[in-house]
Amino acid sequence: MLKKLGLTLFALALSASGALAQQGLWSDFPTIGVPADTECLRFGNGGVCNAYRPAGPAAITGNETIPADTNLGAAGIQTTRIDVNSLGAGAITINSTTGAQTPAVTNGVSNYFYTGAGAATFTTFTFPTAPAQGQRLCIYNAGTGIITLTSLVATGKTLVGTTPTSIPVAVASGAQATVTNAGVCYLYDIATLSWYRFQ
Repeated sequence: MLKKLGLTLFALALSASGALAQQGLWSDFPTIGVPADTECLRFGNGGVCNAYRPAGPAAITGNETIPADTNLGAAGIQTTRIDVNSLGAGAITINSTTGAQTPAVTNGVSNYFYTGAGAATFTTFTFPTAPAQGQRLCIYNAGTGIITLTSLVATGKTLVGTTPTSIPVAVASGAQATVTNAGVCYLYDIATLSWYRFQ
């Protein structure tokens, strides 16, 4: 009797693990940017949906973490969390204000877009105060006027590389006479407390 009960429980466990493997560990969780009652989780009789995925947040906040296996085996920690900014998938800030200003990028932002109809002067442009390892911060000019960068500030951090003084307007591919970038990008290294310019 006990043996039969044990075999039955083992079969149920295999069935449950098979279902999890098929659906994924977070298959019932909301999806970013997807409203409620649009993604069906389970269908009932006649193919009618009887369970919808709940609404997800409108966009990535930049504060998300993703679980990951370190693959270190017995040598150390097995599972850890990766900050979404380390993957270059942080939040986006869009600024359409022209003229002189002092933008301060909030934590969790990886891409900063200027979209103003005219020129802008960033008298002080402040980097995020608590960046993640491998975080990228790019300042893009998607507007119609040049961005003048008077001062870049990364409090308690070092900016490595040539400090840009302006970011030109984007032009059609192949139209420029010389190579100009309509964006400036940095990558953060927590070990050296440094933002390294790579574009």
